[in-house]
Amino acid sequence: MLLLLAGLLMVACGSAQKEPPPSFTPLLTATPLPTSDVQQPVEIPVPLDDPSTWNVYLNREYGFSFHFPSDRWTLVTDDDGRQLFLLYGETGIALRVKFARQSDEAPDLQLFNGAVSDLVPEGTIRFIGADVERSTLAYGDLIEWVFYNAAAPIPRGDLLFSLALLSSNDYNAGVPAVVPADVQAEADRILETFVLAPGE
Repeated sequence: MLLLLAGLLMVACGSAQKEPPPSFTPLLTATPLPTSDVQQPVEIPVPLDDPSTWNVYLNREYGFSFHFPSDRWTLVTDDDGRQLFLLYGETGIALRVKFARQSDEAPDLQLFNGAVSDLVPEGTIRFIGADVERSTLAYGDLIEWVFYNAAAPIPRGDLLFSLALLSSNDYNAGVPAVVPADVQAEADRILETFVLAPGE
């Protein structure tokens, strides 16, 4: 009997709907969410120029590495193992890197035969933990070559580096030897990714 009375009381209380007071205004209204059987992945685009997404070159013999965007630059290594080129498409522009150990006897690190006074300072870049002067060689208003450290070898750890961004095009052949500003900027960013292996 007691159970029957409790059941009737619950039904009576549950059937009475409470109305909000007349002054009540809901802050939020319920909107049904769209449903789908297919889950759509959320993609966060990574900028194409983010160096962490670039290919990595590792030179185990000399103990250094760097990143480069392989969709725009092609890596070519020299037979002697002491020089590499990053070729910018089919433009005749190359980032040239020569390297040797400081203990090597008479390493060939020369990249420039002209007068250093012909180079115009254009700021600095960060190369393996320290700033390096950046200079250009221009023909009129057009930049043909970019040199780092006034074309002199750059000591880092046990190594020496010579760096240059060059255009191999020839005015005499009717092809302007120009290194555009955006290519210069990307070459600078590549050089700024260089690191030495621990112990070098």
